[in-house]
Amino acid sequence: MKKEKNIFYIMLAVCLVCLLLWSFLFWLIWQAQKTPEKVEASAETLFSESDLESLRRFWGSLETQLAAVEGQFIDKDMTVDFIEEIESVARQTDVALKVTGAQDSPDIVVSFTGEGNFRNLLQFQLLLENLPHKLFFNKFSIYKKSATDGGENWLMDVSVKLESIK
Repeated sequence: MKKEKNIFYIMLAVCLVCLLLWSFLFWLIWQAQKTPEKVEASAETLFSESDLESLRRFWGSLETQLAAVEGQFIDKDMTVDFIEEIESVARQTDVALKVTGAQDSPDIVVSFTGEGNFRNLLQFQLLLENLPHKLFFNKFSIYKKSATDGGENWLMDVSVKLESIK
């Protein structure tokens, strides 16, 4: 009789373990079948509205920071846009600009000459340095136009190298 009772308790324990395993497997299958809407709804119940709003603001600030970082680089397809940007700065500072060369392999290098009074050439350099791109001046020369060429104007010879995404 005692042996039969032990077998009964062992069988009962095995059945309970099987029931627990079956319940656990059923729960796993149910979790795997959740749709994205259900997951989002459960996330909304886990986080308060203020938490979700702060996460949205954080994500928005990351996007603006990413745009600012991406703006520091020039894509090789943007060489013409960059030359137009340089020409715009020249118009702002009343400098007569002539692009003498542009190269986009392996790095973007733009060469140009300009003419204007000394103050305008220095203002042009300052604005050029403050463009929202990483620039390296390979060459920046300012020299006075000879008296035989007629006048008080100064000349500049510039070569700028840009960091670009390869």
